[in-house]
Amino acid sequence: MSWNNLSGRIPFTGQMLTFNGSAFMGNAGLCGLQILKSCVGDRTHNEEPKFGGDDSNLDEDGKYINRGF
Repeated sequence: MSWNNLSGRIPFTGQMLTFNGSAFMGNAGLCGLQILKSCVGDRTHNEEPKFGGDDSNLDEDGKYINRGF
């Protein structure tokens, strides 16, 4: 995967968890936990989840979904 001019968030699931950071070298546009580079829109661990207006953290019953790593 290295040196392919890839960009975006590296999925933190399945096969992607088996690669170390060097597998993504040469892809300056990538971000994610595997390369220890935060992505635009990532929350810091000091931020509280936002309620109201944005229901992306709610399930179909209106219950909060924790998507922490």
